[in-house]
Amino acid sequence: MNSTKIKDALAAADHAAQQAADQTSQLTEDAQDVLARAENGFAELRDGAAATFANAKATLADGGDRLAHALRGAADQTQEASARVFDAAASGVSAATDRLRGNGLTELVDTTRDLARRNPIAFAAGAAVVGFALARLLQGSAAKGPRR
Repeated sequence: MNSTKIKDALAAADHAAQQAADQTSQLTEDAQDVLARAENGFAELRDGAAATFANAKATLADGGDRLAHALRGAADQTQEASARVFDAAASGVSAATDRLRGNGLTELVDTTRDLARRNPIAFAAGAAVVGFALARLLQGSAAKGPRR
């Protein structure tokens, strides 16, 4: 092989290497752009989920306040023994709504799970009382009919 052919082969190899480097650089830029867009999309999704959770938490806490108020009202209108039950349930609902406002989703799930493990009977009884109270509250709301 003569020196001209070697120089031409080296020049061609150098040119091919330069093209490969340029393509690699472009692919790196494209990958960084895609990664930046994905990070922005994730941040928007996270922020949207956080806002949705905050709204749901506030709505649930407000409903809990209304339930506690209804339970206290029922306690005022009933006989003495059942009044204590309604008052205790109202206090429990008030405490739960206060915790709901002050904690995030993870803390709320952990607290509920721990309560259910430590006192399964009390947890089931509390859930039943809250269910009955909600049913009574909803029946009262449905009986009033739509407002115009």
